[in-house]
Amino acid sequence: MGVMLKRGKWYIDYRTDGRRIRECVGTSKREAARALAARKGEIVQGRFNLAKRKLSPRLEAAAAEYLQWASENTRSARSVAVHLRPLTAYFRGRTLRELTPWLIERYKHDRLAATVHGRAIRPTTINRELSCLRRCLNLQIKWGRAEENPVRRVEFFPEDGRRERILSPDEIQELLAACTEHSRPFVELALNTGMRLGEILGLTWEQVDLRQLLITLTRTKNGKWRKVPLNQVAYALLEQRARSGPYVFGGAAPFGAIKTAWRAACRRAGLEGLRFHDLRHTWASALVESGTDLRTVQELGGWSSLELVQRYSHPTPDAKRRAVGALEGLFATRSGHQVDTTANRPGKPRRVSVLS
Repeated sequence: MGVMLKRGKWYIDYRTDGRRIRECVGTSKREAARALAARKGEIVQGRFNLAKRKLSPRLEAAAAEYLQWASENTRSARSVAVHLRPLTAYFRGRTLRELTPWLIERYKHDRLAATVHGRAIRPTTINRELSCLRRCLNLQIKWGRAEENPVRRVEFFPEDGRRERILSPDEIQELLAACTEHSRPFVELALNTGMRLGEILGLTWEQVDLRQLLITLTRTKNGKWRKVPLNQVAYALLEQRARSGPYVFGGAAPFGAIKTAWRAACRRAGLEGLRFHDLRHTWASALVESGTDLRTVQELGGWSSLELVQRYSHPTPDAKRRAVGALEGLFATRSGHQVDTTANRPGKPRRVSVLS
């Protein structure tokens, strides 16, 4: 039994059941020595099971299986692939059994200190990556290829409250003016239907019924079909588009993304940090402000609960000002003067009201 350095990585070498086993531990000799001591203890106590050790796949193999599963069962395969990339690069060569909470904490630390294209990686991004790893390992447990999920014992970075970003009417016009002929239809359709970007990119003509003024979304985030009514703006946008293939945007094949065009439009409009999904926030808030009840907004947006709807329906500053402005008449006398609401209170000296 011993440790050895090979191609910049430390391995542990030991024998059990008459067989020689080598395991890659990482780049730390001290960590390799600890791992070897742990293996010795397991062998002495009879807790080392070679058959079980063989069932533990490497992380990159488990990640590939998870990505395949996500592409067949979810709408988030693209984001899964993005989040898995740094994880597989960092833990390459390790089996799932070798992952520990301490190693994942090291990943958090190193990832937070890294940069991408000169930009620091946000804690929220790292949290999404850890969530992806947790889901990957949960599936491996479900499939009988892993015994535990070390991510469950790792604390995620604290995050600020839910992000609220609602465009004002002026900002909407500035954004539309900054869009190109290519990107403007995506923005207009999102603002008038509340559809997610993925739903717009994958929209087919088969889902569009211009006679009934209706879009039927068959692949949604929650897996349920959703009917989206079209107003006149959305109808005119779709009615004028040329049909060069099964997809509304792209023709023969759907657009993969509009990230570059979107960022350019936001930059020209001076809307720093705006996300495409914020258009859905704006759409829901506009419906609520116009008097639409939350239950109807829930149905239109395809949310599973009213609590989720409330995350997207935030009163705008103008709406708040109008709300408190409505109180002004409550304290006015017939002569038009404000009532002293603090007068004649028992046990308290009379004060001059700020409303007078």
